[in-house]
Amino acid sequence: MVPNPNFGNFNISSEASVKGNVEFEIYDLFGKLVYKNQISDQNQVSIDQEQLSGGTYLLKIKHGSEVSIHKVFVQK
Repeated sequence: MVPNPNFGNFNISSEASVKGNVEFEIYDLFGKLVYKNQISDQNQVSIDQEQLSGGTYLLKIKHGSEVSIHKVFVQK
């Protein structure tokens, strides 16, 4: 995920080819869902969320049974 920290715009990419659906969810630190998207058969996605306030968020990525969570830092 680059850049991190960012201004609400960042890219997520995978070196391996991704097959099937991948879900992206962004949560604030209170657990509120602030963004959700799904892509299919892509190894890169751009997320444009300039309306997010500055702070720390959690990015949850789901691909099949695999789940990963990453911290995202938004600067304003």
